Amino acid sequence: MPPPVMEHLEMTFTAYQAGQSLRAAFPARHPFANSAGIVQGGILCASLDCIYGSLAVLATRAPCVTLTLNCTYLRPVPADERPYFVEVRLSEVEGRLIHMEGGVIDQEGAVAVTSTSTMKTVREPLNTTREA
Repeated sequence: MPPPVMEHLEMTFTAYQAGQSLRAAFPARHPFANSAGIVQGGILCASLDCIYGSLAVLATRAPCVTLTLNCTYLRPVPADERPYFVEVRLSEVEGRLIHMEGGVIDQEGAVAVTSTSTMKTVREPLNTTREA
């Protein structure tokens, strides 16, 4: 069920409230950093997208795709190997649309990123194989 990119980001699920919320941890690693030693915003956004997608699939039991993903960066995330947490919550399911909100927080609970996302269930299973 976890998307393969979670392995690359070294993310692990840490908490789940059925159909309501999902939390995962990841290390703020140096390979994710920009030249200033801060984790790239795209990495933080990707980590949120992974957990939004996982919660959407768990809540709907259907394949889902991202329609919108908005991130607001409030403070830098130093690439210093400390763990950070991605927490997402289901706001509303409206037909095939799943609205969620979440963020990236540090060990002390300081919010680094706030975010919203809308995902959509797809009718057909996604083809994840590639032909040569």
